[in-house]
Amino acid sequence: MHTHKEEIVIGDDISQRERSILPALSIIDNDISAPLREEELAKACDFSATYFSRLFHTTMGVTLKQYIIQKRLDLACGLLSADHEKIASVATSAGFKDVSYFSRVFKKHIGCSPGKFRSNNYKES
Repeated sequence: MHTHKEEIVIGDDISQRERSILPALSIIDNDISAPLREEELAKACDFSATYFSRLFHTTMGVTLKQYIIQKRLDLACGLLSADHEKIASVATSAGFKDVSYFSRVFKKHIGCSPGKFRSNNYKES
């Protein structure tokens, strides 16, 4: 399985709000292919799910679900460009349980099917 790790860089100008959701962002970045539940992410930050949801949206400018989908699609695009795994394997590696859902979400957000994206962007290594 291909894993994607991204370090979260903490600058001096990070707000207290942003600092308070860093545990959740770290979990998302380190476990993007795992099932990510809002309640668990909120607990990691010591917040209720309702407060965490509002704080995340206010801080990040997108909902938690939108953020996770975008992170998963970014990973999928990288895998499709670099690896020649089956689309179903890419979907699973990127955290999508269902390949047809992955294909629908991919096409909605990226503008083409995963197969079309791969044929336009695949780079031989």
